[in-house]
Amino acid sequence: MNQLKRFFYFLTLAAVMTLAAADLEIQISATPETVAVGEMVSYTITANQPLTRIKALPDLERAQWQTNFISQSQQNINGVESFSYTIPIIPRQEGILKIPAVEVQIKNQTVKTKPVEIKVIPQGEQPALTNSDGSLTLNEALFGRIRLPEKREFYYVGEEIPLSLELFSLPQLRMKLTEYPKIYGLDNVIFHDYSQDNQENRKFAPIRQDQTILQDRRYYKAIFTTAFRATAPGELTPGGDINVRIQLPSQSRQSRQYSPFSDDDFFDFFGMSSRGTMRKVSFGSAPKIEIRALPPAPADALDLGLLGSWEQELKFDQLSGTVGEPLTLRLTLRGTGSTETLTIPKLTWPGFRVYPGEVKKESAGITRQITIQYALIPLEPGLRQKSLKFATFNPAVGKYATREFPLEIKIAPNERPTQAAVSNNQVYLPKPNLSSPSQESEQPYIREELFYQKPNSGKSVKLPLIRNQQIFILFCLIGGPAIWLLLELGHRRGKRAAQDPEYQRHRKLKRQLPQLLKKLQSCPSAELEQLLRDEIMPFLAEAMQLPPSATADEIAEHLEDVELKQFLLDQEFSSFRPGATTYASPQIIAKVSKLLKRVSTILLLGAFPLLLHGATGSDFNAAFDRGEFKSAIESYQKELDLSAPSPALLYNIGSCYYQLHNLPLARCYFLQAHLLAPRDTETLENLNLVNRKLALPEIGQVNTPSKMLLWCRDQFRPDQYWAIAAAAFALICLGLGVRHFFTAPTVLTYEIISTLVLLLVITAAITQTYGLYNPKYGIVNGESLELRTLPSQVSGRVESSASGGSDVTIIEQRGDWLRVKVNGRDGWVPVDRVKIIFPGSIF
Repeated sequence: MNQLKRFFYFLTLAAVMTLAAADLEIQISATPETVAVGEMVSYTITANQPLTRIKALPDLERAQWQTNFISQSQQNINGVESFSYTIPIIPRQEGILKIPAVEVQIKNQTVKTKPVEIKVIPQGEQPALTNSDGSLTLNEALFGRIRLPEKREFYYVGEEIPLSLELFSLPQLRMKLTEYPKIYGLDNVIFHDYSQDNQENRKFAPIRQDQTILQDRRYYKAIFTTAFRATAPGELTPGGDINVRIQLPSQSRQSRQYSPFSDDDFFDFFGMSSRGTMRKVSFGSAPKIEIRALPPAPADALDLGLLGSWEQELKFDQLSGTVGEPLTLRLTLRGTGSTETLTIPKLTWPGFRVYPGEVKKESAGITRQITIQYALIPLEPGLRQKSLKFATFNPAVGKYATREFPLEIKIAPNERPTQAAVSNNQVYLPKPNLSSPSQESEQPYIREELFYQKPNSGKSVKLPLIRNQQIFILFCLIGGPAIWLLLELGHRRGKRAAQDPEYQRHRKLKRQLPQLLKKLQSCPSAELEQLLRDEIMPFLAEAMQLPPSATADEIAEHLEDVELKQFLLDQEFSSFRPGATTYASPQIIAKVSKLLKRVSTILLLGAFPLLLHGATGSDFNAAFDRGEFKSAIESYQKELDLSAPSPALLYNIGSCYYQLHNLPLARCYFLQAHLLAPRDTETLENLNLVNRKLALPEIGQVNTPSKMLLWCRDQFRPDQYWAIAAAAFALICLGLGVRHFFTAPTVLTYEIISTLVLLLVITAAITQTYGLYNPKYGIVNGESLELRTLPSQVSGRVESSASGGSDVTIIEQRGDWLRVKVNGRDGWVPVDRVKIIFPGSIF
C-alpha cells in the first residue's frame, strides 16, 4: 500500500513539472537590427517567469558586453505577466555581429536562447532620417568641410593665411555646439588673436550662422573663421574636428518625420522623444600648403617687415625747423595684410638726434593703417637733405615693393637755451629768459608725451616692505595698550585723590600759576610791590605749606638763593616805610618766576624735536643726455640696491628701456617704481603711456565707482596700510582710555569710526598683497611668448601665445621652466622669458 502511494506521488510531481515546462516561454530580441560601429545594441531576454540567473555570457568577436548596465523590468498586460532582462552591447567592428545562444536558469531549469545576428555598418552610415525619397545617413545629415578662401600654390613665412571651417546639419537633428573646433596639422604657426572680438576662444572670430541649400535640402551652417602665420618654411596640412550634440529621432518619430505633426513635441510625452548624443564631426583635411622663406630685402631700403599691399607716405609736420626745437617725421602706411610682423626701422640723420619711432595701428574692415612717428631734435642750422627708402613684401607678386622719399628741411639757428627733456615723442623746452618785463612770457612747448629723468636717486624703499614701518608698528602695538593702561590707572588715581585736600591744593596752584607768571612778566615797577604782597607771597606760602599770613621774611628763610632771599627781605622792610620802593632787576624777576614754577611742582613738557632729512643727489643722467642709453642703464644699476631699491632709479632705468624700444622691460621697471612710490604722478603717467602702446589697460583711471575705489586703495603701499592699521589700533586703545572724560555716545562714535578705519585698511592691505605685490605675478619679457603643453622645447606642442608685456601668473616651477597663466590660458615657458614684477615681499 505504501509503495502504491509513493508511485502516485511521483506521477503527480512529474505531471506538474511537465506542465510547468510546457508553460515556460522565452523570447530573444536585439535592437536595432542595423547599427553603426560604437552605437549601443539592446540584447533583451523576455520570459513569462522570473529568471534565476544568467549562467554565462559567451565571448563576442566584434563587440563587447556592457555588464555594468544590465536592466530588468516587469509588465502585466490582461493578467499575463512578463519579465525582461536587457544587456547592452557595443559593436567594435563593422560586418555581421553574431550573438551566440545564452544559457539562463529559471527556477530549476536551464534554457538556451536562440542565436541572433546584427548588421554593423561603418560609423556615420546609419540612417538618420527617413522620408518618401528614401533614407539619409548620418554622414549626409551632419558633416563638415575645411577650406582656404584663397587658392594659391604657396605662401610665405609671416604671411597671414585665412582658414575657414564649415559645419552643416539638417534642422531635424537639432544640433547644439558645445565647443570650438580642434585644429591639427599646423606646427610652427602663430594664430591671429581674436580676443578683442571673441572672449570665448581667441583663435577664432565670432561664429557665423547661416542657412544653405545642398542637393535640394535645407541645412544649418556654422562657420568658424581663423587665420595663422607660419614661422618657418615647409609644408602644412591643416585639418580639424569638433564634438557636437545632436538628437537622433527614434523609429516611431522617424515614421512621422514628415507628417503634419513632425514638429509637435506633444508626442514626446508618450515615450517618442528624441535622444541626445555626442557626435564627433571631422572637417577633413585641406590641401597641402607650401610655405616658402622670404627673399632677402633690398640692401638699400629699410625693411618694414610687412607683407601685403601697402601704400606709403612720409613727411615732416612742418616745413622748417629751429635748432633745439623738436620735429616730427611721420610715416603712414595703408593697405591690407597683417600688422603683427611690423618692424620699426631705426633712423639716423647727421645733424639730428633721432629717437625711436612710436606706432599707432588702426583698422576699418580689411583696410589697415599704421602710423610711425619719429621725434627729431635739430643740432645744427642749415639745409638738411636725406633720402629714405622703405620696403614691404607683396606676396601676390613675390617681390618687395619699395618707395623712396627725398627729404629736405631748413633748420634755423636758435638764440634761446636749448636744454630740454626729450623722449620719443615728447619734448619739454624751458621758458626763455626775457630781458624786458613788458615782453610776454612764452609758455613751455609740451608735446603729447613727456619723458625726463629723475635728478637723483632719491629715497630708497626697504625690502621686505614691512621693514619700512616696523618701528612705528611696534610702537603703536605696544604704545596703544600702554597708553590705555596708563590713562586707566590715572583715572582711578584721580578718583581716589578727588577727596584728598592736598591734591585739591595742588590743582588750585596749577590753575593759578600761568596767570601769575603772566602778571609778573608784564607788571610795571610801580605795581610790583602790590603784586608781591597781594598774590605772589600768598601763592608761595600756600605752595611751601606755610600759614596763609606768612610774611616775606618767613618765606625767605626757606630759600637758598642769597640774592632772592635779600630781595624778599628788602621787600618786607620797604612795606614799613611809606613811599619806599624796591628795585627789581630782570634777573630778580626771572628768579621769582623760576621759584614760582619750582615750588608749584608743575612739570613743563618740552616740544618734540622735528626729524628732518634731506637727500643729496648725484648727476646720473650724463649718459642718458648723450643718448647712450645702454651705458645709462649700467650706471643706474650700479647704484641700485636690490635689498632697498630706489623708485627714482627704477624709473630712470624704465626710461632707458623705453628709449631702446624695449616696451616690456620699460613697463616692468615703471611698474616696480609705481609699486614702491604709488603717489608719484610722473611714474604713473609714463606707465600708462607704455600700457597704451602695448594695448594693455591703463591703471589709476577713475571713470567708474569701482575704479575710484581701486584708485583710492592704490595711493598707499601694503606696508603703509599696515602702519595705518597699527595707528588705528592705537587710537582705539586711546579711546578706551579717555572714555571716562567724554559722554558714552561720543566715545561709541569714535570707537566705531576707528574700528571701521582699521577694517578698511586691513582689507586694502590684504587685497594688495594678493595683487601686483604678489611675487607670483610677472610680465612677458621680449616679444611674443609661446605657451607649451610640456616643459621642453622638443616635446609637447604650442598651446597658445602671449604678446610681450602681458601679465603672467606663475603656477609652479620645474627647473628652468615655469607653468604660467596668461589671458586665461596656461602653459610652460622658460624662466628667462618672465620678469617678476615685485621680486621682494611684504613680510
